[in-house]
Amino acid sequence: MRCIVIGSMVKKHLRMLMIRTFLFVAAVVIYFFDSDLLDFTANPQNALGGVFLFACWGMLVIGMLYRIFPNTRISVGARRHFEPVTGKPVPAFLLKKLNFKAIRMGTIWFVFNASLFMVLHNFGVFTPALAVLITLFYALCDVVFIMFWCPFQRFFMHNRCCTECRIYNWDYVMMVTPLVLFPGIFTVVLILMAGFVFVRWEIAARRNPWPFLQYADKPSSCTDCEDKLCHFKGRDIF
Repeated sequence: MRCIVIGSMVKKHLRMLMIRTFLFVAAVVIYFFDSDLLDFTANPQNALGGVFLFACWGMLVIGMLYRIFPNTRISVGARRHFEPVTGKPVPAFLLKKLNFKAIRMGTIWFVFNASLFMVLHNFGVFTPALAVLITLFYALCDVVFIMFWCPFQRFFMHNRCCTECRIYNWDYVMMVTPLVLFPGIFTVVLILMAGFVFVRWEIAARRNPWPFLQYADKPSSCTDCEDKLCHFKGRDIF
């Protein structure tokens, strides 16, 4: 009988999945109990709402700090922008293909969210509270996509796994997208930090594109990967 060992990075993401699931479920309960408690533009200092909003804010801030400062506590795919510039030449057609997929994905994300927000606004239900709910839903989906099944990978990016994903560090910009329409103390820090992570990632992708390519010096198979985040995706990682 084969022994299955779950690596430390998988365990970290499972913990992250549990935390984000708890926060999302709690937000749904609070939203239907009293949505005003999630209104960060009104009075986020009120008892239950203030504590919960601060917990959500802290989760996102801590996650982004790991992406800003070089460290090995995040996955291989998320820390590619920390790699030193090698000067290794990259075929122009590969670079063009890589950037085209990223631009296409960014356009799709913008159109999808703009359409969603317009529909919700027309129905008069797009409030700061709902923006928090959508943000936490996006945060939960982020971990689900990494560990179980990713529609971005399957339908748009076509990368082998997350270690090759060109838009890996776009996740926090995507998460805070609903908050952009409700500027305030609660959101400004999140938006600026997410923007910084995104810009730094994009600068690295242009200055040092080799780590972002499918053909770069990465594990040639899942067996050699230190993260094994595809543990639940049915990959042959043993």
